[in-house]
Amino acid sequence: MNFDWSLVKNYLDGLKPRERALVIGGAAVLLVLILYLLIWEPVANSVEEKRNAVAQQEELLQWMRKAAQEINQLQAGGGGRTIAGAGQSLLSLIDSTAKAAGLGGALKRVQPDGQNENGARVWLEQVGFDDMVKWLDQLQKSYGVQVTGSVIDRQEAVGLVNARLELMGAS
Repeated sequence: MNFDWSLVKNYLDGLKPRERALVIGGAAVLLVLILYLLIWEPVANSVEEKRNAVAQQEELLQWMRKAAQEINQLQAGGGGRTIAGAGQSLLSLIDSTAKAAGLGGALKRVQPDGQNENGARVWLEQVGFDDMVKWLDQLQKSYGVQVTGSVIDRQEAVGLVNARLELMGAS
């Protein structure tokens, strides 16, 4: 497609000098406006969006670095807490804390977990459910002992249960 510029030249030659200046000035303004709207503004918006995205990514990176540093500190410090009863076997810890919590009579059997060297199996009979939960909470908070499995059977007396628990000591 070829554009015939002679038509434009003939049109402009047919205009008075003042009209010619207005048409040429209008065309120049229109050309600048088209260049601005089609080239400059999209590029400027794209650059601004990229700057915002980079700023957000930098904030995320700073947060991740702080989180990684905190994780490393927690891992190095054993989770930020010292485990009471360190050096005490899990079995003796279970026995002593159960007696201290008033569950000594309900504690029927404690044995090592054959599948895990840092685990234990505990049998409680006719124990108050609330008392057992408080004891397990104390074991978790004070000694880092986690319940890894449980079977709890409700008894006829209100609030009493029989429980078989699998516990895992803090490493």
